[in-house]
Amino acid sequence: MAILAMVLLLLLSIGIVVKVFDHRRKREDEALSLQAQISDALLLDRSLAGLPIAAVADCSLWGRSPVVVAITGTVPTPEQREAVMRLVAEQLSRRHAFARAEDRLVVDPLMQKQIARGL
Repeated sequence: MAILAMVLLLLLSIGIVVKVFDHRRKREDEALSLQAQISDALLLDRSLAGLPIAAVADCSLWGRSPVVVAITGTVPTPEQREAVMRLVAEQLSRRHAFARAEDRLVVDPLMQKQIARGL
């Protein structure tokens, strides 16, 4: 009887581990898909296409916690910073209502001079 209980306990624990890994993989796939969608939208916008901006999505194992998309990079003006974050917010609202964007953009006015010189 004890051997049967041990076997059942072992099977149950293996099943739980498999479910946890499967749930984690699904959450990571969802985050990567969201990250790719935002990156594509940033590349397709002509006014933002040449800027060094990256979107990095991160999610936790728990299904109730939101996916956090960190937007990093450098923009020449505060207006472009707002345009980037507005575009990201639009993409998040279309795709994932519970995701949130984290603004890590840096405004560098000297970048405008570099763009004007063609560097």
